[in-house]
Amino acid sequence: MSQLSLSNFINSTPQSGHQFSFKVESWVLLTLLLAALPSLLHLPLWVALIAFLGGSVHYLGRWRYGLYGKILAGALLCATAVGIWISYESWFSGDAVLSFFIAVVFLKWGESSSRRDYLLLIFAAVILAAVGALYWENLLSLLHMFIVVLSLTASLVALNAGDDTGWWAALRRGGGLFLLAMPIMA
Repeated sequence: MSQLSLSNFINSTPQSGHQFSFKVESWVLLTLLLAALPSLLHLPLWVALIAFLGGSVHYLGRWRYGLYGKILAGALLCATAVGIWISYESWFSGDAVLSFFIAVVFLKWGESSSRRDYLLLIFAAVILAAVGALYWENLLSLLHMFIVVLSLTASLVALNAGDDTGWWAALRRGGGLFLLAMPIMA
């Protein structure tokens, strides 16, 4: 596959010109929420509120691409900066950077519409899951990590299969790939 065709594949949207199916978007959102959960439990409540509001923008339809959607995203980004300024002693502490990263990831979810956007969010979920493992250092963290990796795999399967796969088919295929990778992970 040449570089040009790979680039066209990554940036493409479905053939019919409509948005991705609810199943694909649901898998990506589930992956983001599962990956961010440990961090959201550790950080101040305003971070979860910004993430919720930023993620809700995704369901506002075409309105999110207009002027009002951009104003809302800018206001949420400014609210994040104010929250970091009030909550943390330094802009560059670990929790301040994590708060900003979570806010930006969920704001990106709010404006996502292409395959490239969803791939970016899935790989951002990998970073969130790795950072979230720093807050839980027990067996529950290991179980959570397995669930997040399964969700990541199912998200990639659903994204690449398109509209012809259902929830259970993506989970079954992702679970099969997950089980094949278990000896490598161990």
